[in-house]
Amino acid sequence: MDAETLRADVVVIGAGPAGMAAASSAAQAGASVVVLESDSRIGGNAVRSNGYLAFVGADAAAREAFVADAYAAYRTAADRYDLVWDEAAVRQFAAHSATTHRLLTSRGVRFSHSVSRPEHSADRIQAVVD
Repeated sequence: MDAETLRADVVVIGAGPAGMAAASSAAQAGASVVVLESDSRIGGNAVRSNGYLAFVGADAAAREAFVADAYAAYRTAADRYDLVWDEAAVRQFAAHSATTHRLLTSRGVRFSHSVSRPEHSADRIQAVVD
């Protein structure tokens, strides 16, 4: 395979949900973007997790419920998997989740249905349409 030289303002490594969100934000800000993905398709962990993504409602109560659910899940798995709780990161996810959902859907990502989880106080998992 011949080497190809690409030039961009931003290079994103990985075309999973986080990488595509970073690429989308950079492009929206006017940057030229190249996304590098080692897999044969985009999607990253969302593909490996059956295409489910979690989103939190825009209101403060929904964000607080998400933080409480996340902390309960952390406590359940912390000792077994040697996890570290990062409340600031969880709160940042909750604060920007609704905006991320709007951005994804405005760019053509479709979700088919919500997925209930007994450990969650609200349905926030959504199935991505292939």
